[in-house]
Amino acid sequence: MNYKINTLILFLLLFFTFNTLQAQKVASGNALDFVGTDDNITLASYPSITTNFTISSWIKPDVLIAGQQIFSIGHSNELFQSMQFRLDGEVLEFGANTGSPSMEKVTSIFPVDASRWNHVAVVYDNTSVVLYINGEEAGTGTVDLSALNVDVCHIAAKIDKMESSFFFDGQIDEVCFWSASLTQTELRATMYEELAGDETNLEAYYNFNATTGTTLEDNTTAGTNSGVLTNMIGDEWTESYALIVPTPQDASDITPNSFTANWTAPSVGTADGYYLDVSLESNFSNFIIENENISTTSSSVTGLTIGTTYYYRVRSYVSNLGDIGTWHYSNPISVFTEETPQPTTQATNIVVSDITNSTMTLDWTRGDGENCVVFALEGNTGIATPTDGTAYTADAQFAVGDQAGTSGWYCIYNGSGTNVTTTSLAALTEYRFMVIEYNDGVSQENYFLNTSTGNPINATTLTGIEAPGTQAGSVEVTDIQYNQATISWTNGNGEGRAVFLYQGNTSEPEPNNDITYSDNSIFTNGDEINASGWYCIYNGTANEITVTGLEELTKYRVMVVEYNGTSGSEKYLATSMDDNPINFETIKYVIAAEEVEVTNFISPDGDGTNDFLIIAGLELLSEYELFILNNLGEILYETDNYENDWDATYNGNNLPNGTYYYIIKYDGGAVKGTITVVN
Repeated sequence: MNYKINTLILFLLLFFTFNTLQAQKVASGNALDFVGTDDNITLASYPSITTNFTISSWIKPDVLIAGQQIFSIGHSNELFQSMQFRLDGEVLEFGANTGSPSMEKVTSIFPVDASRWNHVAVVYDNTSVVLYINGEEAGTGTVDLSALNVDVCHIAAKIDKMESSFFFDGQIDEVCFWSASLTQTELRATMYEELAGDETNLEAYYNFNATTGTTLEDNTTAGTNSGVLTNMIGDEWTESYALIVPTPQDASDITPNSFTANWTAPSVGTADGYYLDVSLESNFSNFIIENENISTTSSSVTGLTIGTTYYYRVRSYVSNLGDIGTWHYSNPISVFTEETPQPTTQATNIVVSDITNSTMTLDWTRGDGENCVVFALEGNTGIATPTDGTAYTADAQFAVGDQAGTSGWYCIYNGSGTNVTTTSLAALTEYRFMVIEYNDGVSQENYFLNTSTGNPINATTLTGIEAPGTQAGSVEVTDIQYNQATISWTNGNGEGRAVFLYQGNTSEPEPNNDITYSDNSIFTNGDEINASGWYCIYNGTANEITVTGLEELTKYRVMVVEYNGTSGSEKYLATSMDDNPINFETIKYVIAAEEVEVTNFISPDGDGTNDFLIIAGLELLSEYELFILNNLGEILYETDNYENDWDATYNGNNLPNGTYYYIIKYDGGAVKGTITVVN
């Protein structure tokens, strides 16, 4: 019994829940389905056609043949008096006959789609005609209606010659007549929603939302232009999906490489989802994204190009229809991917100081960019023109940093600071400098190329410094040891000299002009020349240096290089001489006997004192052998890797008290002595 009650309660809950959800679903409205043989709508009264009007409708043709009428007016007794808004195959047409079989007409430049809902409109303004398909301008021209003589009006038929080819085959919904020439914006604002009926200049409006009967109601407030279904029995009303179209909204979150496409749900009917297209073309002839299935009313579009116009459109998906019936799109929305904004204030007042024959220091006042670049030119005219979206690598050494194209302008600084010292300039040469502010949004540099007060500016280097004419000579290496040597030489005629040392016996140093090399007499601790292996061990005016930090039995090459100039403006004479550079080789390390210390007393009683034979200095020997003997010359212990762990035992037994002998043999000598053992 309880089981039956619970089952009934569950059924009732499911029943009421389902019906509540169905009641909440927004109705999609109706349309009329015309078979294309003789059925149509006759309007006994209709809006007057004046010099300004707009006619719009949603249509879904089942076939695309010539002469399918959407709306026409004409004369009941005259054959060639008509105004027609129709399909001619797949194209949309608007035209008129005014007493002649020849029709003056305007034709769309792109087609409507069969078996899909299309919004079509004609806007007439004193002979000027604009056709629209789905909110897009589809054709323009002129049609003169001044001689038109009409007295009857039809929807879905041509009135003066009732042949089957002049009836509409498909569905029609939402027909509007306006006594004004609507703009494209005004047209788009009304195409996706049912009207209230009291809109300004709305003369007749048919929402086709009846379910039975043979009357087509005029849904304007006045309601004076209702029609009669002709050759129809009233069961041709069918559910319409014309307005189940999302309303497009402007894009948001626009960046140089992305944006968010937005839309709102249809105001009529219920969409189960949406399909999004994104294109570079307004007619969607190609796609960045095609038919992306979206369940919400927005979607992030990424991977785009800066400063580019994109278009997006969206259509509804209704699950019980699949793609049929709702395959019409919202008006496309255009969006321009945001460029990095340009600064508005340029850097000013470049001041040049500390000018030498090869260097200058620049200071400037910053503008309002996120960063700035400084370009230098050997010359005195023009401006630097870096390319937007290009990052320039700077180097204070002139002509080493990135060049702006092939202009000769080299980047000597890139950052947020206000000064730089540039080097490697030519003596007695005029240079031009320009500081350029830029913003750097998402790695898309936008450079501000305006000139300003004191920017750009010219400056000339001082008289040049020449390299010495006489190189140092008579280089000698004396007191050569395993880890050091003394180097002496005869000075040339330079203001100073740098001594460079290289591990090897070939190659020569090539120091860079205008570079100061810091010295250190410990080999490899001084400055190195361009990762060449040549290290500066001395820089000064003397003629001798003792270098340390060498390796035993290793070949070295040394060269003394004369130079003129002060720090940062050195000019080096790198010419070699017969005795400069020269090679030398360090000797083998030989240990002196006194460097090995042996504890000559052992009392292995476990008290922590003198329990083992301790020998200091063995680590100085690369190879050795240790022997311990008794007074008969018998070897009691031997090793070539002693770890201070012999405890006066032999074959596991303590040696008797007495005197024993040790010998340490190594390459170059031996150390001998006695050991006293007291147990």
